[in-house]
Amino acid sequence: YRTRSKLRGCVLILNNIEFDNNGRNGAEVDEENLEELFKRIGCRVFTNRNKTAQEMKSIIEEFAMSNMADICFVIIMSHGKVKNSDTIIFGTDNKEIEASWVQERFNNNNCVPFISKPKIFIYQVCRDKRTFEDMLVVHSTYPGATALRDPYRGSWLIECICKVFMEDAYNMHVENLLKKVDEKIKLCITKEYTQTTTVTNIGFHTCYLNPGIYEED
Repeated sequence: YRTRSKLRGCVLILNNIEFDNNGRNGAEVDEENLEELFKRIGCRVFTNRNKTAQEMKSIIEEFAMSNMADICFVIIMSHGKVKNSDTIIFGTDNKEIEASWVQERFNNNNCVPFISKPKIFIYQVCRDKRTFEDMLVVHSTYPGATALRDPYRGSWLIECICKVFMEDAYNMHVENLLKKVDEKIKLCITKEYTQTTTVTNIGFHTCYLNPGIYEED
């Protein structure tokens, strides 16, 4: 993949924190860490907080068609579940979006601007599923398990992603970065909980973020 343009990539962050019965304490920390990470790498970050399911769909569709960059990240943090082998993501109105629907917006038929470009999906939800080409799909845990989050430090997955990417993105490709993330998460075990990330490669090639390296278009 070509990843040396001045605008390295576009990052969409959807972070639902406020729910009627069960807020996501600590999710603000994840959002701040992600924004700092990707801005340092050279990406343009689009952050949206506390959106209904329909608002999320509209934002995702607009993002898929309007941003021209070398790399696309879609990061969704919310409550969720698994239904019919698909990851379900809740809007703040408790209505549902399927992870497969999100990924379909970025396939070669629906998302011409990102044909043959790497598209990386990160779901910080309680969990799963997949689709198409040039996609890397990251889930914070395996189906049926809880995605863990500390009210002061944020979620285990996002904290480890920000730390590993900040330290090693200059010389390590994305899949190896994510393997290192999982190794760090394994060290976060408590007496009651552990967590294992899952990464699905769907026709995704070697991808370096190359922070600080640019070439003319």
